[in-house]
Amino acid sequence: MTTQRVTRGAPLLVTPDDFNQFAAAANAQQNREGELLQSNPATAITSTRTLLVSNDTGTDLPQYAIVGLGNSKVTFDEDNDIFLERVISSGQVPDLDSHRGRFAVLLEPAAAGAVVSAAVEGLVQVKVDDAGQGGLRTAEIVHGSTDHLELIGYGSAAIVYRPGGAGAEWCVVKLGTAPVYFPVELQASGGAQGTDSTPATWRYNVLDVGQRVLLTNIDPTVSPHQARRPDWGAVNQATAGVATILSDQVIVALTDEVWQPDLKYEELSQLQSQLAALQSQVNVMQLNILNHESRIYALEHP
Repeated sequence: MTTQRVTRGAPLLVTPDDFNQFAAAANAQQNREGELLQSNPATAITSTRTLLVSNDTGTDLPQYAIVGLGNSKVTFDEDNDIFLERVISSGQVPDLDSHRGRFAVLLEPAAAGAVVSAAVEGLVQVKVDDAGQGGLRTAEIVHGSTDHLELIGYGSAAIVYRPGGAGAEWCVVKLGTAPVYFPVELQASGGAQGTDSTPATWRYNVLDVGQRVLLTNIDPTVSPHQARRPDWGAVNQATAGVATILSDQVIVALTDEVWQPDLKYEELSQLQSQLAALQSQVNVMQLNILNHESRIYALEHP
């Protein structure tokens, strides 16, 4: 027997048969949840937020595979309320430029084209490769890989548990924790410190705390970056900064450049050299004066 849908505003008339169907469906759902808890308790308990994902990678994927989240597979239509009832996203091969911080971990195996549930926020088990960065506590997708995440200094998955060995290990991570800002190392790649009438022009390579090169030879004062420096006077080379990611771009927001308008480094070095030379000349002159005074004293006091 097919249960008839009720339209909004219409009286709700529940027949015994309808009620029995509802009860049977509820019991069946409870049984399925119990079976899931018994067969895979960690997934049942720790997957705090999930959505449906279509495996559009072109290959079959195992449980706990990683997919980048693409467009919704269902669009809004006033004559079709499926969009308002459920979210189904396209699961794609992870692309670092498009899916950084926007990925899901499959909670069940997925044949190519199949729709399965996936974790997008909260705790979940997944493989994480240390990538030579054993001390880091966040992870991110690996470009082109559905197999594992990798440790990175500004990842969107926080490491809750990792055994600590080399290579890819089974871990517990918390999804959905991407930092707004993160520290970076700045290595000068060119430019100058500026003068009393011109601005500094330092350029930098930008590295994360794991020594991955994020950007090369950038001027942090030029768009899209947001760092600022004075329009004249000497400025020291930066060694560190703060960055963020906007529209899939790494943007340097702050640097530790320090304005030093009174003296340029080259001028200071030159002045120090000149001062040392003058001090040497003064010492010679003082010695000559002492010798001259000694001779005069000897003449005056034979």
